[in-house]
Amino acid sequence: MSFFRRKLISAIGERPIIDQLPATANLVAFWDAADSSSWSGSGTWDNLVTSPADGAAQSAYDLQLVSTPTFTGTVGGLSSSEYWGLSDSTGFELSTNTTFTAEMHQSDSEWTMAWIVDVDTDSSWTLASTLTAGSTANRGFSCGSGFAQIINAGGFPLQSWTPGTGFHRFTWSLDADVNPVFEYSIDGTLTTPSLAPGGTDTSRAADAPLVIANFYLRGSYSSGIASGKLYAVVLWNKRLSSAEVTTFNDAFSGRFGY
Repeated sequence: MSFFRRKLISAIGERPIIDQLPATANLVAFWDAADSSSWSGSGTWDNLVTSPADGAAQSAYDLQLVSTPTFTGTVGGLSSSEYWGLSDSTGFELSTNTTFTAEMHQSDSEWTMAWIVDVDTDSSWTLASTLTAGSTANRGFSCGSGFAQIINAGGFPLQSWTPGTGFHRFTWSLDADVNPVFEYSIDGTLTTPSLAPGGTDTSRAADAPLVIANFYLRGSYSSGIASGKLYAVVLWNKRLSSAEVTTFNDAFSGRFGY
């Protein structure tokens, strides 16, 4: 975002959302449908984090459009009217995994993903996945309306959740080092399920690129968000604390009025 644009937004009393996000030193990527620096009206859905915390290039996290999700609103409108309309065959993906995303399913990984989404149909929609058919098992991670799961060479579930339909702010975190912790939040309320992850996997073989809003399974896309609106996605290379989850939730309140 240009210096002039930042000054203009500041003058009208609104700080850029990226400046309000928590754990800025750990930000890897931020995709915002309402920001013209992220979605210009054509091409890729671009990463707004200029220096990703994992050391990758900013453009390494630019997302390809899968089956062309429908953009609604005014390009660069910076309002609640800008979003991606999703179906079970649309989504977004990296052109190739970075070292960080290729290792997100591994037993020593640590990360948080967050979404601003409005779900119309409460089915087994998927927010992110690197699932692919491997020689021994699918590897990756997925979360849906009735489940959240890390899948490694052995495969293990992490516990169920019930986001439900409507407008929500979600986070989903894994800290798999030594004493694994899985957490999720719905609208700022952090939950730590009683069932902790287990198992080990250090393989990166055959992993599909990071996919948002859909599965990539056995060479094709399937089981995406059946009907909904996707406004923004954020990725960190750390597990957010309870206070940081609250900060993430509050960062979008000015735009969406909650």
